Amino acid sequence: MSLNLEILNQKSTINQIIKNNKLILKMRRDCKNGKVIILKQVFSNKILNNVLKKNYLYFKNKKQFVPKEYNSQKKDFFRVDKNPKKSKIKKFQIIYFYPLRNKNKDYIRNFVQKISILRNKIAGLKKNYGENINDKHCGFGTIQHYPNNGFMSEHRDPKLPQKVVVSVIVEDNYEQGGLAIKKHSEFVNVDNFLKKGDIVVHPADVLHKVEKIFTKSKKPLAGRWRATSILIPST
Repeated sequence: MSLNLEILNQKSTINQIIKNNKLILKMRRDCKNGKVIILKQVFSNKILNNVLKKNYLYFKNKKQFVPKEYNSQKKDFFRVDKNPKKSKIKKFQIIYFYPLRNKNKDYIRNFVQKISILRNKIAGLKKNYGENINDKHCGFGTIQHYPNNGFMSEHRDPKLPQKVVVSVIVEDNYEQGGLAIKKHSEFVNVDNFLKKGDIVVHPADVLHKVEKIFTKSKKPLAGRWRATSILIPST
């Protein structure tokens, strides 16, 4: 069974894509119609390897932290999810958070901010929505690691206000598993069409999951790495 999938070989940088209003409108329209869009080779291996390295070194000696209120959190933090009791979604992942209301412009925050801007433009939101104290949602750039046996059970993301999910494949050192989207009565693995450096865009409320990752590699950074941006309601 095939998805309603569109693969675009734009050969464009993230900055060029963000400025391409014709392409933005096309992706907005296509996602509204249920399409899954892949933008090929947007990021180079050099950029993504730097993201992985800097993220690893930054959190290497830090302990995981779960804030009581995410929307007031401005410090970077990470957590390990192994089927957390409070979550209805079963999962095994490590997720690193970069609050976009933290105005320090470092390498990774600049990287995830571009993902946030692209998502906002496709959704028809203000370019920097989620970064300002008066916004109804707080923006977080996130980097997710699915190591060997990592997964996330089926779920839907909130449709509003983001409307779409924009993900960058940061590392694809694994042989099986990955993003799967439900088409009619079956899940179709989208990672079969994805490589490191690609962007995938899909409607937020489509039923999707991350099928269990399998990798033969013993390297600490092996597995599936994905970068995205999320919006959490302000209170």
